[in-house]
Amino acid sequence: MLFYFPYHGLGRAKKTFCKFIEEHFKSKLKIEEKKITLLDGVAAVAFTLADVGVYPRTRNDMLDIGGVDIFEVPIFDEESLEDPCELRIDVLESYFQRAKQEGLKVRGVILTNPNNPTGKVYSPHELTQLMEFCKRKNLHVIFNEIYALSTQGQGCFTSVLSMNIPDLNKTHFIWGFSKDFGLSGFRCGVVYSHDESHELYNIVSDWIKNTYFPTYYARAKETHQLVKDVLDEFNIPTAYSGQNVIFFWMNLSKFLEEKTKQEERKLFNKFMEAGLYICPGTEMLCQVPGWFRLVYTLPKQEVQEGLRRFRAVLKDIQQRQLQ
Repeated sequence: MLFYFPYHGLGRAKKTFCKFIEEHFKSKLKIEEKKITLLDGVAAVAFTLADVGVYPRTRNDMLDIGGVDIFEVPIFDEESLEDPCELRIDVLESYFQRAKQEGLKVRGVILTNPNNPTGKVYSPHELTQLMEFCKRKNLHVIFNEIYALSTQGQGCFTSVLSMNIPDLNKTHFIWGFSKDFGLSGFRCGVVYSHDESHELYNIVSDWIKNTYFPTYYARAKETHQLVKDVLDEFNIPTAYSGQNVIFFWMNLSKFLEEKTKQEERKLFNKFMEAGLYICPGTEMLCQVPGWFRLVYTLPKQEVQEGLRRFRAVLKDIQQRQLQ
């Protein structure tokens, strides 16, 4: 406490993170300690680059903290029969040109993979296309892989670190403890406190393979199934399986009187009155009314009680619709 720690992270912690990232993200290149910077949360990236994506906090982080505005690119198309969140370079190109026409200087792209709120896991082909697009446009590209280790061990996720990267100097990887470990309060990120660094050092040691992740995945699979059973009961569509992240991206439009943002807000308020916070799509920058994000990685008893309230709200709406 009597001197300043290095703002880019303590050497011991950075060395441990090198090993952790190489192993769990299957890095193709050796992770060099000098190239790692530990930030006080993933949001700290706001000081440098702007965002293209869905997760709304990124928008606040960029504008409020970094003073950098964003240009939104829609990435969710519920009408798509094959993949509602396919990463289409032609769409990205059109919005890039539109931004230029409006006099904006585009610095880079952020992609959250797996995606929040949809749960989409981008394929190696999609990631390669994005990297090549950014190289052609001389743009930075940041891959936010904060949900990377929450895919319940399915092996469906591909980290950018495990791929051939066209432009190493402008391709960036970010990750944090807040999702995969449920440790938002640790703010990892740049670690300013000596004590926090040592705690993080212990967390990323070998015990996670034998204890943490097996326990995490077993509990997540159990609560995932509890929620899926209720969604199936009400025949509620979801964009993806929900196993790729820690939530379901679900379509509740049939419980709206009209498919509008106002009606979506009314349904959200009904959930709130029942003691449930189920995030509406409009809060996640979704342009299509009726979609909600339901997080299922909570203690089993809480999930069961939440589902009881969830069912009660939907049953009440169904009864009113029949009258």
